Amino acid sequence: MKNLITRNAELSFDEETGLLHIRMLEGADLNLENTIAHYNAIREITGGKKYFALIDAKEYFTMSAEALRYTSSKEVTENRIAAAHYNSAAANKLTADFFRKYYKPPIPIRVIDSKEEAIAWLLSGDHESGEN
Repeated sequence: MKNLITRNAELSFDEETGLLHIRMLEGADLNLENTIAHYNAIREITGGKKYFALIDAKEYFTMSAEALRYTSSKEVTENRIAAAHYNSAAANKLTADFFRKYYKPPIPIRVIDSKEEAIAWLLSGDHESGEN
């Protein structure tokens, strides 16, 4: 298991399962600059391998419109297979749903109630149907 802490999140990557656990930090400010740094850290910890993003979003954080646009780009999502947000604070849940519907990222994204359900969905292959 590889671990890395950035100014916005704690990252843990399990190479065996391909799960990248992202725990967003309270008050994280994902403006464009911070978001680029965040995804550079993800590339570093995953070594450029394909991965599933398991995102613990219980802490309140913000994302700018520029960061949302960047996050939905093919450049950012090229190695991400699917993403599951869990434990989402109400505002974060709304942001994730808005992001999924408005920015239409090229990967499946779900907001799920628990970590266990999120892992099960990511590893099940159910996201391969192409439904977001």
